[in-house]
Amino acid sequence: MILVGLAVIAFFAIIVSALAIPAIAGAIKQAQLIHSVSGMRQIYLATFAISLDNEKKELPAIWPSASGTSSNVTAFFNQLDLAGGDIERILSAPGIKVNVEGQRGAWAIHCNPNPAYRFYAVGDRPDDGMQVFMSSFNVQCAPGSITVDKNAVPFGNFGGAICRKSGSAEAFQTRVLRRQAIQDTIPKDQAEELPWK
Repeated sequence: MILVGLAVIAFFAIIVSALAIPAIAGAIKQAQLIHSVSGMRQIYLATFAISLDNEKKELPAIWPSASGTSSNVTAFFNQLDLAGGDIERILSAPGIKVNVEGQRGAWAIHCNPNPAYRFYAVGDRPDDGMQVFMSSFNVQCAPGSITVDKNAVPFGNFGGAICRKSGSAEAFQTRVLRRQAIQDTIPKDQAEELPWK
C-alpha cells in the first residue's frame, strides 16, 4: 500500500515537473528578449546623443544611412562613444559570443555566429521616426514585410524585438510579429539592412 502511494506521488511529481519546465523555459526566453530590448535602447541612446551633439557642431549625424555614412555596422559602432566591454555586453545574447579588440574608434568586433541585432540604414525625413533602426537577428525587416528565421540565434521562432528611429523598442512573440501592421512600421522606401563587416 505504501509503495502504491509512493508510486502515485512520483507519477504526479513527474506530471507537474513536465508541465512546469516549458513554462519556466518560456519565462527565461521572455526575460532574455526583454534584456535584448534593453540593449537596443542603450545603442539608440548612444546614437541619439552623438547625433544631437554633432548637430550642434554642424557635423553629419551618425545614424546609419545608405549614403555611405556608417556603411557597415562595425563602422557605425566605431563612431559611438562606447567602451569595448560595453559593446561586447550589448551585442551578446544567448548562443552568441562577442569579442571586441582594439581601441575606442578603431574596434575590431567579432561575433559568433552573428551579432544579437540587425541594423538598418535610416535617413532624415519628416516621418523618419517610424523607420526600423534595429531588430533582433532572427527578425528580418524589409519594406512591406517582417520575417522570422526559426533557426536564427538568438530567439529562433520564440519572438523578436524591433527598435525604431524614434526610440520606441518592443519585444513581440512571433505570432504578433507576423500580424504587425507592416506598412505602418516599415516605410516602403527604407534602405536595406547594413552589412555586418
